Order: sequence, then structure tokens, then C-alpha cells
Amino acid sequence: MTMNITISDIIAFAAKTLTAGGIAYAILQFYGKKWLESQFSKKLEDHKGKINALFSRISKIHEKEFEVLPEAWRLLQKALGLVSALASPLKSYPDINRMNTAEFDGFLATSRLNDLDKQSLASASDRNKFFQKKIFWYDLQDAREAVNAFHNYTILNKIFMTKELFDAFKAVDNLLMNTIIEQEIGTEAEDRSMTRNYFKTTRTQIEPLVANIEELVQERLHHAEA
Repeated sequence: MTMNITISDIIAFAAKTLTAGGIAYAILQFYGKKWLESQFSKKLEDHKGKINALFSRISKIHEKEFEVLPEAWRLLQKALGLVSALASPLKSYPDINRMNTAEFDGFLATSRLNDLDKQSLASASDRNKFFQKKIFWYDLQDAREAVNAFHNYTILNKIFMTKELFDAFKAVDNLLMNTIIEQEIGTEAEDRSMTRNYFKTTRTQIEPLVANIEELVQERLHHAEA
């Protein structure tokens, strides 16, 4: 059987084929573009979520830092004040020996001494000497508790401080605790040279460290921008 294929038939077939291919390509291009846009949007949203979560964590850390540093500074000042008072050679005491009965009773009522020590004070031949020796141990305990509170707080909140700032806090902490130990040992041994060492230590070591801490804290809290 002989097929008579004309030029017109060939042209019609080619046009039909090219038209179908063009439509398929156009469809593929359209949906491919939509798919790529969808994938890009999804990736963009994922990155936005990660970035927002990161900024949220950073913001919380800074918020905690604004809470921690002022409290650490407050605890440091309290500890420093009590240790300074403990070690000061310029302490003043009430003249208990010259108090009349009413004055002495009023003094006992407001004294930090426990009941047993109050009874011992009342019966002491030299009330001034007894009180001055006894009150030292109360002051020592107060200073030790303040230094321990400062120490524990800085340790627990170390992660919210820069290494430089924590190291500075730690250095002062060690010096304050060493001072308490010196005061305790020196008082028990009645060695005044040990109890006088604090002020030399304060001038040469503690005061510069505290001044440095103040600058570092202000820097972290953006004091200059406030």
C-alpha cells in the first residue's frame, strides 16, 4: 500500500508536536517556579524562626545580666563594709562600765548578744573588756555570712558574667575571706600585727579591684548610654 504524504501533512504534524511540547514546557516552568518559591519561603521561615529564637535567648541572657550584676555589686559592698568594720582599728564601743542600771538594762535589751552572753556581761568585773572581746565574734560571724552570700551568688550566676568580671569578683572574694581568717587567727593569738594587715591589703589590692569591678559593671549595663 502506497502512502502519499504531502508537504502539508508534514507541516501539520510538526506544528502539532511543537505545540504540545511548548505547552508541556510552559507547564513545567510554571509549576517548577512555584515549587522553588515554596521551598525558598519555607527555608526563609525556618531561618527566621531560628534567628528569632536566638535573639530571644540573647535578650533573656541580657535581662538576667541586668538583674545579676547590680545584686552582685550590692552583696560585694555589704561584705566589704562588714569586713572593713571587723578589721578597723578605729572601732568605737559604748562605755558600759559607766552605765547606771536603767541604761545597762536598755543596752542589753537592744544588744545582739544571746541570753547566756548577756548574763555573763552583767556579772563581768570589767563589762567593757568582756563586751569588746565577745562582740568581735558576732561581728566576725556577720562578716563571714556576708562574704559567703557574695561568694555563693557570684558562683551560681557565673554564666551571666564575662570571664573578666567574674575573675575580678573572685579575686575580691578571696581577699575578703583571707582577711576574715587573718582576723580570726590574729584575735585568738592576740597578734595585733595580723589584725592590722587588712588596711594595707585594702589600699594595695582590694580597692583597685573594686574600682575595676565598678567600671566593668557600668560598662556591661551601658551606664554611659543611660
